[in-house]
Amino acid sequence: HMLGFNWKFLTPVAFTLLLVVALMNAILAGTPAWLYVTGMFLSNVLVGWIALEIARSYSRKERAKVEGRGSEPALHESEGTMAEAHH
Repeated sequence: HMLGFNWKFLTPVAFTLLLVVALMNAILAGTPAWLYVTGMFLSNVLVGWIALEIARSYSRKERAKVEGRGSEPALHESEGTMAEAHH
């Protein structure tokens, strides 16, 4: 599983981050140091946020697949008893 996670997620994220940093370096060349540092920091935060959102979306889909197989009736039964307990 870890090998698949590496090749399907971590390697593309690392490659994307490398491209973003190279692009930002070219764009921010010759700017004041504070602007360069801020731009680099924000671009890294943006790439990290996008990567986390992609991972979150993928894990939700996988969780829905797993929960949709065979465990659905048990969930409805427990939800029914919880709903009755709250009312």
